[in-house]
Amino acid sequence: MYEMFAQVYDKVFPMNKATAHFLNTKLPDGLVLDLACGTGSYALELANAKRQVIGNDLDENMIRIANEKKQDQSVLFDVRNMLELDKANAFDGIYMIGNSLVHLEDEDSIFAMLNRVYKALKPKGTFILQIINYDRILDQNIKGLPTIKSEGVIFERHYDYKAPHIDFHTLLHDQDNIIESTVKLFPIRYHVLIAMLEEVGFHVQSTYGGFDETPFSLETSVPLIIHAKKQ
Repeated sequence: MYEMFAQVYDKVFPMNKATAHFLNTKLPDGLVLDLACGTGSYALELANAKRQVIGNDLDENMIRIANEKKQDQSVLFDVRNMLELDKANAFDGIYMIGNSLVHLEDEDSIFAMLNRVYKALKPKGTFILQIINYDRILDQNIKGLPTIKSEGVIFERHYDYKAPHIDFHTLLHDQDNIIESTVKLFPIRYHVLIAMLEEVGFHVQSTYGGFDETPFSLETSVPLIIHAKKQ
């Protein structure tokens, strides 16, 4: 599914101006890491603002497309699992958007990942994290996310809660194919995630319900965006 998805990723999830502005505003100058970068649109945008950017993704096709899109920007794209992050005091900023964190299997794995991010940041470094607001999903028994239709591509997203995970069922349609896939997500709640970040050592600066800096609401926000700093 992800092999096909890479080919249509930019149609399904085109670069959002509000997201790009948020990242450009909140992330410091210097060396920035995009974890699970997809096809690299935001990494390339940040590099246009004269940052040095590294983009990592597990999918080879995503990285291939990211490199094809690169012009003269200072971006290094690399096929790498985010769990392989092993740098120390290396980055001025790290961001992980697109709900990537919850692909990890449990709270222990998420805590370990956050600890890796913390260690990889320089002192006072910035971390931007975005996932789905799973308090809303679980408490309101929401069965999925809105279907996306864009440029001849249809992307359906359905949830099936099987404690402690969610089975995330997707159907990806283009003109020639229909690809069905299921992956397990770990639906971590807001207060658990905030507590983890603080235990690791982060100071949570702000939480938002959108990249337009809408205040976060447990009941109504679709995404959860966290702006944190290394102590």
